[in-house]
Amino acid sequence: MGTQEKRIKTSMVMVRVSPEDHAALAERARDVNMTVPAYMVSCALGRRTRSQADAHILEELRRLGEQQRALHASGDGTLTAQYSVVLVEIVGAMRRLGA
Repeated sequence: MGTQEKRIKTSMVMVRVSPEDHAALAERARDVNMTVPAYMVSCALGRRTRSQADAHILEELRRLGEQQRALHASGDGTLTAQYSVVLVEIVGAMRRLGA
């Protein structure tokens, strides 16, 4: 089913949680720009959720990687090893964040 298609939701799941747990769920849902029910369904079904902070960090890492790549390409070869190490670390950080 495409992301633009609307699913007909007719089933309901009732869950009781403590006020503290509800506050924590609401905060996490807000962080990934979802409603609490949508967040709970995504988590329960093992779907990936990405926080706005993670998305911002990934974008910054991509930007830094492009700059590092440009420096590597324009260099005279004296810093090739250092540029490569930094690029590997940037790619590793992106993978750990799920990119």
